[in-house]
Order: sequence, then C-alpha cells, then structure tokens
Amino acid sequence: MKRHLFTIVYTLLCVCTVSCSSVQHPVFMYNPEQMRVHKEAWSRFNDAGMDDSLILYTRPVLDRAIETGDTLTALYCGVYMAQAWLFMEQTDSALNYLDCMRPYIDRQSDDVLRYLYYSIYGGYSIKAELNYSKAMEYYQKSHAYAVATQSPGNQLSVLMDIIYIFYIRSDSNGMQYAEDAYELAYSSQGSEDSKCSASLMMAMMSHICGRDAEAMDYVETAWGMARRAGIVTLYSLICKVYADICTSLGDYSLAEGYYAEALKYTVYADAGTETFVYLNYGRMLMAEGRNLDAQDMFRRGLEISYRYDNHECRKELLSSLVDNSLVLGRNSEVVGYLENYRSYLDSVSNRQKEQDFNTMLMSIQRMEYENKAQAAELDHLRTRQRMLIYIAVLFIVIIVMSFLSFFYRHQRNTYRLLVQKHQRYVEEFKRKQELSAVKQGGDERQDSVTEADRVLFAKVESMMREQKVYKMKSLTRDSLAEMLGTNRTYLSRAINNVSGKSFSDYLNSWRVVEATLIMSDTTVDVPLKQLADDLGYSSVSVFYRSFQKETGVTAGRYMKEIRAAG
Repeated sequence: MKRHLFTIVYTLLCVCTVSCSSVQHPVFMYNPEQMRVHKEAWSRFNDAGMDDSLILYTRPVLDRAIETGDTLTALYCGVYMAQAWLFMEQTDSALNYLDCMRPYIDRQSDDVLRYLYYSIYGGYSIKAELNYSKAMEYYQKSHAYAVATQSPGNQLSVLMDIIYIFYIRSDSNGMQYAEDAYELAYSSQGSEDSKCSASLMMAMMSHICGRDAEAMDYVETAWGMARRAGIVTLYSLICKVYADICTSLGDYSLAEGYYAEALKYTVYADAGTETFVYLNYGRMLMAEGRNLDAQDMFRRGLEISYRYDNHECRKELLSSLVDNSLVLGRNSEVVGYLENYRSYLDSVSNRQKEQDFNTMLMSIQRMEYENKAQAAELDHLRTRQRMLIYIAVLFIVIIVMSFLSFFYRHQRNTYRLLVQKHQRYVEEFKRKQELSAVKQGGDERQDSVTEADRVLFAKVESMMREQKVYKMKSLTRDSLAEMLGTNRTYLSRAINNVSGKSFSDYLNSWRVVEATLIMSDTTVDVPLKQLADDLGYSSVSVFYRSFQKETGVTAGRYMKEIRAAG
C-alpha cells in the first residue's frame, strides 16, 4: 500500500509539472493510433472484469506518458486506473487518482476524457459516501460531455449509471431514464452490449414500477444477449433481477435458483451488486418463513459491505438483521444490530460518534478481561465489577427499549396522520369526479395544457370512472391508447400534462382510492389478497408496494386505522 501511495504522489507531481510549469519538456508527437490501441485494451479488460490486469497494463503506459510530457495520455491512464481501483472496491486509491487529476481535467478539450472522469467520480460518491445527490451532480456533468462526444454508447453508459441510482432507491422516477436509454440503444444501431444493458435497465425499472410481466420479458432478452456476447460482468445483476421478479410473483423456488446463480457470478461483479444480492435473497427467505437462512444471507452481505467499505446496502442489511432477529426471538442480537444501525445512521453525518461507540465497547471488553484475570485473588472486586457490567447492560437495554417504545408511538401517530391525510385526498378526489370531465385535474395547469390534452384526459377519466378499466389486469398504456383510438405518446402526454403524474402512478392512484373506499366500508370483509386481485394487480406483493407508495402506510395498517377511527 505504501508503494502504491508513493506511485500516486509521484504521478500527481509529474502531472503538475507537465501541465503547469514553465520548464521546457522534450518535444513529443501525440499518437492517436497508439491511444486507440490503449482504449481497445482498456475496453477488453473492463468487459472481462480484469481490473488488476488493467492496472498492470497501464502503469508502464503512464510512466512513458510522463517521461515524454504527454499530458492527455497520462490523464487517460489515471482515469482508467481510478476506475479499476473503484471496481476493485479500493475506494481510497480511486479517490487519490481522481483528486490528482481534478485540477487538470477541465483544462482539456477532450470530451471523452471528461465524460469518463465525472462518471467515475459519480460511482465513487455512491460506493464510498452513499451520497446520491453528489453522484447525480457528477453524472449530469458526465452526461453533458457524453452528449458532446456524439457517441450513443457514452450517453448510454451515463444513463445507466443514473438509472442504477433510482433502482437501488426503489424510485420509479427512473423509468423515464430507462425508456430514454432503451430508445437510444435500439434506434442508434447500438452494440449487443448496449442493447443488453438497456434491456436490463428496463427490466429493473419495470419491476420497481410493479410491471413484472414486462420486466420478465426485458430480463429474458438481456439474459439471452449477455450469454451470446459473453458479457460476464452483467451475469450476477441479471440473475438478481430475475430472482427479484420471481419473488414478486410468489415463485420462491425459482427465485432461489436465480439468487444462487447471481452469487456464483459475483466474482465478476462489484461489492455493491454482491451485497444487493445477499439483501434481496435474505428478504425472499424471510417472506418464505426461512428466517435462519435469511439471517445467514444478511450477515454475509454485511460482511462484504464492511470488508470493502461499501455503503450501498449497509443500512438495509442492518435494518433487516434487526427485523429478522426479532422474528427469531434473539433479543441480544436485536440490541447489537440496533445499536449498529443507529451508529451507522449517525456516521452518515458524524463519524466521530461511531468512533466513540467503538471506544466504549472496547472499554467494556477490556474491563471484562481484567476482571477474569484477577478473579482468584479479588473475588469481591470481581463481584462488584460484574454488577457494574450488569447495570451497564441493563442501562443499555433500558435505553434501547425506551427508544423502541418512543419509535413505536411516533410511528403509530404518523400512521394515523397519514391515513387522515389520504382520506382527505380521497374526499377531494371524489369531489373532483363530480365536476365536468373537461375541467378535471387541470385548473391550476391551464397555461401549459392544450385543449387536445384536456379532451383526451377527460376521455381517460370517463373510462376510469364509468367503466373502471383500471381493474383490468391486462391494462397497459398501449392497450388503453388503443381503446381511446390514440397512441401511447399522446396518451402519456395528456395524463402527464393534466394530472402531473406518469401513466403508472395515475393508474395506481385510481386503484388505491378504490381500495381505500372498500377498506372504509365495515360491512365488507375482503381479504387483501382478493382485493389486490379484484383491482387488477398482478400479485399481492405489487399491491402492497403500490399501496404504501401512494399512502405512506401499509395496506394492513391502513385498514386497521381507518376501521378503528370509524
């Protein structure tokens, strides 16, 4: 490691000298053909996941570039080495290279170099800092330079990085980026790699949006392309998405097979993907009632997270360990994982708190060791200190239980407020339905809505209100457009402009309103699974996820609160 840090410092000093000093360097001729050869080699290493080989290949190229004063080649070498270190989860090394190059990147006129640099910095912001806003800022810069390169492949690469942010956050707002990437890949004579990645992104976001049938089609396409082209770096993520969809559809046996496949191929993936596989594998096992196996998966994922200092799923892994330990009745483990969870949340803004907590644990462990060493001669002191330890443990338990009690009460109040807020929304929704169809949903948006959009939206509202087409399981944007005698583009625009929502969110709002009305009727006793089926959801898990996204409360909790209030 010392030798590696020396290399980084040496590189920084040399690049500074090449870029900024007034010393005359040997005259050199930049060789575009030689750079093309290097880029092809770097691409081959990246595709094969051979990051260590890339670094070994690049170091002599970097040395030669520094010797000849070839600043552009030196910066390219630094960018690709930073990327390789990042893929190898050596985030500190990656950051050192990125920081070395920062003063000189924007002085270059090479848009490809700048696109790569900011893309890698975005990846670092997620892996090492879990800073989504910072990552998005870098990705936006990278995308602007990618557009300037006029390369669909470069644009696709950044779009996929952006989509991944939405995916790991389970945010359906990433669907628009996925659709843009998919259209770009298939309309620009993209490579097999680009089409494979674009199909995978569509599968991921379709699953997040609750459209598992579409997601399955996309992931099957991506899997076929990946195997034909030998894109091993995507195998693990593709199998994970396959498994997630199967879990959502309730096919746990098939899901488990794909999770096992995903873990087999994590040797070609990064630590973020590997921890994500362990997290969702464990969640599936919990849903199946196999809590001991789930605990093992969560622990493995957490171990990978700590080993590589990767933060992408650490919070979710700790939270899942707390929940699963409660189910298993392992109260001592609950206390430990809960403390780790709280410490991690604190560390996001103040790492000193985590250090203080670790110091406290080390102090307790040292005290226990000293008590055992002196047990034979100082029996009374041992008893006294043991009592101190018991009191300390009891004090911690009391604090934790107080926190849990406060959290529970706060959560109950939050549920009640959310239900009341949504009930007001439902009343307002019903009131609007009584107005004329042309005026629905757009008074405050009149300046930006065309007459054609209002008329088409009125037809959509009429079909939803009178024919209740939202209950159709087969309803898609294309099928609804066909019923209305229009196309999906006009339909999406009308819904978005008038209601301010995407098609999937608009459809879901109708379904959830219908669900809450049924839940409010104490004379009706419909199981939630049957309710989900009646409202057109493909599975009860999709209904649960959609309901909580719309109301902020789980379906079961909503029914309990609304009927208790009635």
